[in-house]
Amino acid sequence: MAVNPSLGFEVEVLSQVRRLMESLPPLAARLELGRDQHPGTSFRIIPSRAGAAPILVMISESGAAISVGKGSYRELHSSGSNILPGRPCSSELIAICEAVFRGGFEEKVVRDRNAEIISTSLSLSIEGRHVVFGSGGILKNPFQKHTVEQVGYCSYLGEAV
Repeated sequence: MAVNPSLGFEVEVLSQVRRLMESLPPLAARLELGRDQHPGTSFRIIPSRAGAAPILVMISESGAAISVGKGSYRELHSSGSNILPGRPCSSELIAICEAVFRGGFEEKVVRDRNAEIISTSLSLSIEGRHVVFGSGGILKNPFQKHTVEQVGYCSYLGEAV
């Protein structure tokens, strides 16, 4: 998907993400643009290390939705101050990516009896704040068999810290 240059917020975010990616060692991760059906710009950051969490970001004029790991997500409004008071949304998004790059966090994944993901949740430490991400819903039948797993994620660069 091509980026529409008239959308300043999207261009700003992509520019900052590209700079962040350049700060990583070569081959630590790759950036893929526009893989999803989305009216704005979307991109994935895919780590080379199997135990590191992938990132999916969908950006529009109104803000960004960021998904980490198996599907835990958070929405950020373009006006900023979503998780870090006084900070623009693009800066908050970069702070989230940096926290994911560091690794050392776990995601709770609940699956139904067919191994389909029902819900996910995780907490990232971002500049001293615990920021919660989540997805999913309610078990259709709470008596139905389901499994809960904790998925640990390592750093993009080395061992989990």
